[in-house]
Amino acid sequence: MAIGSLYTTLGRFDQATLYLEAAAKVNPDLPGVNVALADLYLRQQRPDAAITRAKQVVKANPKVVGARMVLGGAYLQKRQHDLALAELQQALALDPKQPMVHLSLGTIYEQKGNTDQAVAAYRKAIALAPEDPRGYNNLAWLFAERKTNLDEALTLAKRANELAPKRGELLDTLGWVHFQKGNHAEAAGILKEAADLLPKNPSIRFHLGMVHYQQGRKVEAASEMRRALQLDPDESYRDSGPRRVPGVVRRRCVGGARHLTASPGGEQRRARRVRAVNRDHRGRSHNRHEAPGIEHECQIE
Repeated sequence: MAIGSLYTTLGRFDQATLYLEAAAKVNPDLPGVNVALADLYLRQQRPDAAITRAKQVVKANPKVVGARMVLGGAYLQKRQHDLALAELQQALALDPKQPMVHLSLGTIYEQKGNTDQAVAAYRKAIALAPEDPRGYNNLAWLFAERKTNLDEALTLAKRANELAPKRGELLDTLGWVHFQKGNHAEAAGILKEAADLLPKNPSIRFHLGMVHYQQGRKVEAASEMRRALQLDPDESYRDSGPRRVPGVVRRRCVGGARHLTASPGGEQRRARRVRAVNRDHRGRSHNRHEAPGIEHECQIE
């Protein structure tokens, strides 16, 4: 169990999984091993495997909070919000002071469009775990996406980055808050740093492109939006939900150019029209950095 935890801490999830699966075969009734294994499946984006393993624990002991939390997270990955909410509410009844339950509830409420409940859940998570950057980050993103309480959003995003410096996801949120406040120069620098840290994150690329467009840097804007589409041709990052920090529900971020027309070979030979449609993230987004209902049309020279 200790070795499995060490591998997990080091981010070596495949090795941790092999170790814990072997331990579970030796003693399949150990709830700690099964919950840890279910959580690993969740981290690996394997919600069905996580549900199967966590349900085994709940069947033997319905009061295991960790198993309920994994079930909530797994259903959330599958976008089965009602099932996720039911499991997390049971976890909350068992342990009202578990910050991760409140954080996950905030995610569900946000995706369901229940803003007031999401804000309350994130504030509770912050109160219970003031040294965890995730509550600050998620609440900052929620405010930024709705273009409300932007001064508080900036304070929250800065605090998240103080607690966990040099994290691309957190810098993305901070940069997007600056963007929503109209601080385009600050946003560009911060999002460039985020892109350097997470060069394959399409959401960050899209956000950086939006900033470049607002700065009148149309060639750079088109380049970043093209990179976003190259990284995720299906634009699934637009529908993943609010941006999240690894360790809760994997996400990440929403936001992306709805259409990007480019000449063959990725070279621009004439003016290209780009329509970047920012839409409400409910129903998907991880990229949380969109301003619902706003359309941008630009001419890329």
